[in-house]
Amino acid sequence: MHVIDDLKLGQAVKKHGFKQDCVVGRSLVSLRWAEGAFGVVHNLRKNTFSLFRFNWFLAALAIIAATIYHIGPWAGVILAPGVAKLGFAAAVCSIAWLYVGMGTQFRISGWFFLSHPLAALIFVYTLFNSALSSLVHGGVVWRGTTYPLDEIKAFASQNRNEELRR
Repeated sequence: MHVIDDLKLGQAVKKHGFKQDCVVGRSLVSLRWAEGAFGVVHNLRKNTFSLFRFNWFLAALAIIAATIYHIGPWAGVILAPGVAKLGFAAAVCSIAWLYVGMGTQFRISGWFFLSHPLAALIFVYTLFNSALSSLVHGGVVWRGTTYPLDEIKAFASQNRNEELRR
């Protein structure tokens, strides 16, 4: 009943004293996780709302914050008056700098920073879609099975209580 099972696996590894690391293994493994942007949205539908413990208030705050943080600088460069554009331009430059840094590590063009506003909108849509799907279906739908939110929350609460007792 752990919706974000990969994160729970990582927590269990750490809890038992093992070490984890993230490595780049170019050309070692190839996996098509999703096809296209909406394939990513579909695959993340089960997980995204669960990151906020199925809390509508937290999800709404995350949507607002992500929109302001990721779209705001770009909108400010276009819409802000006069010298106020400079702060927004500095924020967009820092986003570009991050993409250039990641680009050298992951062998992608730093010019991908131009897609950042679209990627942010897709993330916001993904979170909204995940929350709405959970509301419409009364739970998380994954591979044709619906896992009721009440059962997921009860399982998570029970696990938290057991961890506190230890």
